[in-house]
Amino acid sequence: MLDVLEIPFLRPIPHGYQAENHLIDPSKKWTKKGEATEEQVEQALDDHHGPLWLNGSSSWGFSNNRVKESALDGLDSSLVLIRPRVLRISIGPKGGLFAGAAKRLVKAHLSYDGTDYVLTVTDPAIEDRFRAGVDRTEDMTGAMVCVSLGETYLGHAYKLAAAIILPRSRV
Repeated sequence: MLDVLEIPFLRPIPHGYQAENHLIDPSKKWTKKGEATEEQVEQALDDHHGPLWLNGSSSWGFSNNRVKESALDGLDSSLVLIRPRVLRISIGPKGGLFAGAAKRLVKAHLSYDGTDYVLTVTDPAIEDRFRAGVDRTEDMTGAMVCVSLGETYLGHAYKLAAAIILPRSRV
């Protein structure tokens, strides 16, 4: 994470709300140009205010973590880089009375622009860090989060904490 890469694209290929998609030229190599500094990442924060897309739909054990498929047509992006007012990461059983209830999940509990969210974490480094230990919750307030609106699944697109960028002093 935070590598600065030069990636040759053939063309943009937006797909509905996933407007950021591009077709990568498979005949050319990627070039690493360096690593982003904390200041560069700070400058990349989105000037985003209001809800993370649409709120009000939650799956069991989560909060404001999905958007109905029927509401996706009005959206024009699927990625946002934010610094939540509060951020806690937890790992523990999914819970409930259904298959997979004992499966351990890594979740981001965040407060952003007056709304609370509980989202699945898909950042591999954070997942590895939490899965290696006991069930717990850690305060990571001050970190930045790249929130992604994923592909649709069973009638919803799910909001994911795709990357957690910790200040260098907390890595």
